[in-house]
Amino acid sequence: MNKNAKIIKIHERILIILKHLHDDELDEALLVAIELTKNLVDGTCPEHKPGLFMVLLTAKALLEELSSTINSLLTEIDELHDHIEGLEIQLSRVRRQKQSGERNGN
Repeated sequence: MNKNAKIIKIHERILIILKHLHDDELDEALLVAIELTKNLVDGTCPEHKPGLFMVLLTAKALLEELSSTINSLLTEIDELHDHIEGLEIQLSRVRRQKQSGERNGN
C-alpha cells in the first residue's frame, strides 16, 4: 500500500472516531482509536514503539477519566434540572395562592 493510500485509511478511521464521538458512542470511538493506534504502532520504527505505547496508554487513561467526568456532570445537570422544575412548581403554587388571596380581598 502506498503512502497516500495509508494516509487516506488513517483519515477514514479518524472520521469514524469523530462520528462515534458525535453520536456519544465513546466505547466505539475508543475501539476504533485503539485499532488505529495498533496499526500505527505496527508501522512505527521499533525504537519508537515503547515511547509511543506509553503515550497511547496515557491518552486512553485520560479519555476514560474525561468520559467519567462528563458522565458525572451530566448526572449533576439532570439533578439540577429536576430541582429547578421543583422550584418552578413551588413558585407557581405561591403565585396562584397570592392571586387567590388578592381576589378574596386579603
